Amino acid sequence: MKTQGTILVCCAVILLASSCKKNNDKRATCRIVTVTQSSAGNTSSINITYNNDGKISTLSTSTSSGSTSKVFTYSGNTIIIRGTSGSSDTRDSVTLDAKGKALNVRQFSDLTGNNWSNIRFEYNGNDLLKYHQTSDDDATEETTVATSSNGNMVGLQSPSNNTTLEYFTDKKVQPGDYLEIATLIQFGVSVYPHKNLVKTIDSGSGNFTNFNYEFDADGRITKVIATGGSSTTTLTYHYQCN
Repeated sequence: MKTQGTILVCCAVILLASSCKKNNDKRATCRIVTVTQSSAGNTSSINITYNNDGKISTLSTSTSSGSTSKVFTYSGNTIIIRGTSGSSDTRDSVTLDAKGKALNVRQFSDLTGNNWSNIRFEYNGNDLLKYHQTSDDDATEETTVATSSNGNMVGLQSPSNNTTLEYFTDKKVQPGDYLEIATLIQFGVSVYPHKNLVKTIDSGSGNFTNFNYEFDADGRITKVIATGGSSTTTLTYHYQCN
């Protein structure tokens, strides 16, 4: 099966609305508009814009090797995401339920429609129950079962892999949390329901990532440091407040 549909990714970046205090103590709308990602001496910059509804409108990434961009279009319960990287174009479609959760994600690696992967989600109330993956070169459905505890997803079990997750139970989830980033950057919505900041992700076979967060005086996340083995990736967030 193609790996294009795999949704637990490492060190992606994204945005979401948050809030900050002004001098008059009123709440202002703050959004992450730039993310700087540094790893092994390489640095990339991600710039984000929003539409009038506060949803992601565009996302552009600049690296030393080139640039990529995504455009998000919303229509009813569907998000269409058009991506461009050099001469390559991609198109994803995300179908949402009435609560705004992802029900189905269809990803095309080109615009011919021949190379695709599909992810179908199931929920148990507010918790992710399982998701099913298929692709154009493997019609056999692979099912990943999710386990939740106290409002946090703590496990993912598939035929080929078991992943466990831990959380900072004293810190509520907010924009900049790694799990929010990992799926928002791909789909425009958060896929993994959780109420606390993710602390570790262990995918077995030595694939263990630890996350540490830094905060500003208003409690917003300003930096995430992801450490796995000898590799360290740092995500630095820049906000715009109105």
